[in-house]
Amino acid sequence: MLLAEVVELIDTLRRSGEDGGVEAKSAADSVPARMAESVCAFANSPGGGVLLLGVDERSGFAVAGVTDSQKLQQDVVGVCRDGLEPPLAPEVTVASIDGRDVVVVAIPELPRAEKPCYVRSKGINRGSYLRVANSARRLTTEEVQQVVADRGQSRFDRVLVEDAVLGDLVPGMVSAYLARLRSGQPRLFDSLDDIDVLNMTNVVGRDASGEPRPTVAGLLAMAHYPQRFFPQLNVTFVHYATADGISDVEGLRFLDNVRVDGPIPVMVRDSAAALLRNMSRRAVITADGRRDKWEYPPDALRELIVNALVHRDLSPGSRGTQVQLELYPDRMRILNPGGLFGAVDVDHLGEEGVTSTRNADLLRILEDVVVPGENQAVCENRGSGVRVVRAVVAESGLPAPTFRDKVTAFEVVLRTAVHAGSSGHDEGTAPLAACPSMTAGRVNRRDQILGVLRARGEASRAEIAADLGLTQKNASYWLSKLRAEGSIEPTEEVKSPHVRYRIRFRGQT
Repeated sequence: MLLAEVVELIDTLRRSGEDGGVEAKSAADSVPARMAESVCAFANSPGGGVLLLGVDERSGFAVAGVTDSQKLQQDVVGVCRDGLEPPLAPEVTVASIDGRDVVVVAIPELPRAEKPCYVRSKGINRGSYLRVANSARRLTTEEVQQVVADRGQSRFDRVLVEDAVLGDLVPGMVSAYLARLRSGQPRLFDSLDDIDVLNMTNVVGRDASGEPRPTVAGLLAMAHYPQRFFPQLNVTFVHYATADGISDVEGLRFLDNVRVDGPIPVMVRDSAAALLRNMSRRAVITADGRRDKWEYPPDALRELIVNALVHRDLSPGSRGTQVQLELYPDRMRILNPGGLFGAVDVDHLGEEGVTSTRNADLLRILEDVVVPGENQAVCENRGSGVRVVRAVVAESGLPAPTFRDKVTAFEVVLRTAVHAGSSGHDEGTAPLAACPSMTAGRVNRRDQILGVLRARGEASRAEIAADLGLTQKNASYWLSKLRAEGSIEPTEEVKSPHVRYRIRFRGQT
């Protein structure tokens, strides 16, 4: 590593502190006690990392230097070669800064087929580490199994579910699936009976006695209630009241909290509905007429929900973790178990021709399973979903989505625009007249509700919720805040089922 690069890393540490990719240790005359764990964590983490020996974190990342840089280099190489499995060969160099030597250890990320790197003396289950924020976190036994499973093509979606029977599948979904297959590929499927087609496409398989039983993929795609067998293979949606997820001054933490069950087509539909129910929207007037503009584009949300459900890890150690959707005032976050799979990395995610599938059977089945109420299959299996998300988000004027591979999990974050802008005239949230604060940027709930009351004169909580597309709980939250600040008043006791709200004008008592 060049001297200028090392100096820049140290300057960054002084400004911002340690991040996921750089760690500093004083290490005056010997290898730090937990250096093996740090090197191991970098090797298992996306992008690897850099270890700076001779830089003192406790003194504001001052360059303290090392006593014998040549000996320390040799000791570092020995630890990486003899103390880790697989043995590592990081680039170890010396940079002289202000007359003091700093030993620089650049650790590349291991290829997926060789992970996890672990401390040999502790064994794979207790000695595997991952870089999280600015420290090395030990992987759990389940996470280690997940990383090992990702070395080759996953087959966990093809596993037979021994307690399941054909009757657990929804007949209408199965018949529609078979009809699509026979219509699209008659030469392959027309001459086969239903069970043979389901067996050929791995919706079912035969147990030791020859009985057909659904696979994990078959249940997730078309079962009445897959959660009977896998309670946590579902979606949780939480709408937080504050950006940090902590309760606000009134003690309210969640505006909505939903568990979404069912087969994947139903979870896609119901998860998207939960998001839309909690998102703000605006009516925009363009040359083509009036249209709703949502806080986040629904097409992008649907793609991200599908990706999270279809590409999640289905290994036994990950079946206790749900897909998580989280909506905050400033962002939306989607987290699914299992990092990126195969030859794909974050830097090339969505590029044409760069694709890899963890659950190949599940994805193939869902090409021919239709989402209830929609005239389209759950997914297309063409590797274009991320490109669609990026394009739709850019068209909406929002910041580019952030993708993060956490090795044992994958995270996507969408953020609201500081200045969303619009090519048309923003008329406020439908069906209301324009509100000045809603003509640019993120919609303000306070002004939305005041806009409703200006337009109506008076309105009930249910009417406000309906006009703004809010949940009753969400509407109650904002009405409570507006009452507390003295902007609105109830027409009678708040607990009355007939209570309505109106604007409280200045000077009114």
